[in-house]
Amino acid sequence: MITYLGGYLEELDYATVEIEGNRKRYALSDAGRDYLGANRERVDLMLAKLTHFARKMDLVRRAYMGENVEEQPSEGGWAPELIAACRALKRALLLRTDASQDEQRCIAAILARATAEIEQGADPKQA
Repeated sequence: MITYLGGYLEELDYATVEIEGNRKRYALSDAGRDYLGANRERVDLMLAKLTHFARKMDLVRRAYMGENVEEQPSEGGWAPELIAACRALKRALLLRTDASQDEQRCIAAILARATAEIEQGADPKQA
């Protein structure tokens, strides 16, 4: 799979390849670095999703091994308060499935403000 992807990136001129015996070593080309730079936000989001997914898969693995899998913030997991807040938000949205367009716009504005505050790294103690 990596070789196929490397070959594809090479075809797009995003990567260069060096052959060392039976192995191929791929490296980003200048065009690849430019493309990566232009798409940095998408890449960062994708890596964050993969990290989150890997953490969840590790919890599942540990659960199958019989370990206590309560996610602890010290392990890089989410705080119980955050998990509860996410669940409460999902519940509130599900209960408003039939909301009018005006109510949906109001909800969207609330979520947009919350998103902006989260992205700014607001200190909840100041709120």
